[in-house]
Amino acid sequence: MNFPRIRMSVLRRVRQNQYFGLTLWWEDYKITDLDAAGKLQNENILGASGGTTIGVGPSFVHDARNSVFFPTTGWYIEGNLLTFPEKLGSAYSFSSLDLNARLFHAWSSSHTLALDAFATSKWGDVPFNMLAFIGGSRRMRGYFEGQYRDLHAVQLQAEHRWLFSPRWGVVGFLAVGSALSNFKQVQENELLTTTGVGLRFAIDKARKLNLRLDAGFGKQTSGYYLTVGEAF
Repeated sequence: MNFPRIRMSVLRRVRQNQYFGLTLWWEDYKITDLDAAGKLQNENILGASGGTTIGVGPSFVHDARNSVFFPTTGWYIEGNLLTFPEKLGSAYSFSSLDLNARLFHAWSSSHTLALDAFATSKWGDVPFNMLAFIGGSRRMRGYFEGQYRDLHAVQLQAEHRWLFSPRWGVVGFLAVGSALSNFKQVQENELLTTTGVGLRFAIDKARKLNLRLDAGFGKQTSGYYLTVGEAF
């Protein structure tokens, strides 16, 4: 599997904490060594062999957090509407809408509650690799990225962050989500759940930038993540 990717946003501040602009997406996705007994090899799935996707569209950000790397108060809201027309060179013609909202509330100087809601919707001739998905190092930790895919996905997560020393901290998190073919199925589909814990070490105390080690546990699956920066 090979997927070089470029995602670039150019935003301009239009008023306090609010930004408008454009987002550009380019990806050249190639799938090799398909499993002879797998669905991609044996079923008629659009984009099973990969292809180039090129998209562009408006973006909006409202950022009232008190920190980019480790916020303890404030809101963050982001929306992106991208179209992938064939006349731009995209192998598939489709559209994508992503909405994300986050809230941060400090219970004390060392305890913070962080909430994150994310929804994505795709329509048109959506290739396999661009379907909405569940899992990864930032949302629904415990499921590998793309373990569940469909035209739409909704994900909610909460995280309690405790800094017990100037450099060290721990977190506990839980999340629910679902990938579905239409939003009417939210009540019908079984919601996936995940819980987990994490350890934090401040590699830059001044900017509150942390090294993150998380362990997430989902339905008969788990995941471990070592990276820089918070999940959200």
